[in-house]
Amino acid sequence: MGKHEVFATDILLVHQTFSEISGRVSRKGRRERKDCKAAGNRRADDSSLSSFAPSASFARTFFISENVYFLCLCLRQKKQKRISIKMKEAKMKKIIFSAILILFWIQTGYAHQLWVIKENGKFVVARGHIPDKTDKYNPVCVKEMKGFDKNGNPVSLERKDEESRAVFISDKDIAVMTVQCDWGFRVNTTQGKKLMNRQEARQAGFKVLDSFFSTQFLKSMFENSEGITKPLGLKFEIVPMKNPFQLASDESLPVQILFDGKPLADIAVSSEKDSEAVKTDKDGVAMIKIAEKGIRLISARHKVPVQNNPETDYLLFTAFLTVQGE
Repeated sequence: MGKHEVFATDILLVHQTFSEISGRVSRKGRRERKDCKAAGNRRADDSSLSSFAPSASFARTFFISENVYFLCLCLRQKKQKRISIKMKEAKMKKIIFSAILILFWIQTGYAHQLWVIKENGKFVVARGHIPDKTDKYNPVCVKEMKGFDKNGNPVSLERKDEESRAVFISDKDIAVMTVQCDWGFRVNTTQGKKLMNRQEARQAGFKVLDSFFSTQFLKSMFENSEGITKPLGLKFEIVPMKNPFQLASDESLPVQILFDGKPLADIAVSSEKDSEAVKTDKDGVAMIKIAEKGIRLISARHKVPVQNNPETDYLLFTAFLTVQGE
């Protein structure tokens, strides 16, 4: 408690004491006046009041206490004003924090997803939002695609890119495919994410918050196969620790997140079924709920800071795992 608060508390106690004395005098005077009136002595009424009226010194003391009480009220109002300001500041901080969370949710929720579409014997790398909202992109960004049969053996692929998408074909059945895409530099600005590097963004008049290089990895599973629970050598990879085609109803899928072949702890992993992300444990493992039908998507992100590079602040790696068979 501050010294002003202690002083105010003491003065209030003094005021209460004098108020009690004043009240007693007033009550006693009223009783005496009532008795005098009953006896028909009007003059006694006046004398009774004067005899029990507060003394001059008491009046001065009472006057002082009233002024001190006013001072106490001022101190209390000042304190309440400080509390009110602090409450407003706390409320504003809460609003700002909520806005940041909403912005993060929007950016996460509308981030481009990656999956493979089987289309008339072709395997098309799709970018957009599952299941059917696909966006155009430069197929040059698709750096690598590999196929594996149900025995886990590599399958040769022939690449036949189209104008705005990467396309691969094979004369053999493919159970699993992996894809790597380098999307290049991106910047987060006060007006949202822009598909350009830092210098281009500044020249365009944007206020840059940070700059990064985006790389995405995908593993698409079309049917049950050998080695489905083993890593396939992606730099950033989601590995199912149980066969996703054999999950019971409402059973969670254990997955392990690997970066350069090593488990990553404290990484947020999410799926299309569960809106809340789950953090990996010290072994890089998380339990994820997935849908029973359709394209089941699991995703994770990992940032690697970059030092002494004027063009980028960090490398952003995104891993996708899709289960697309029945």
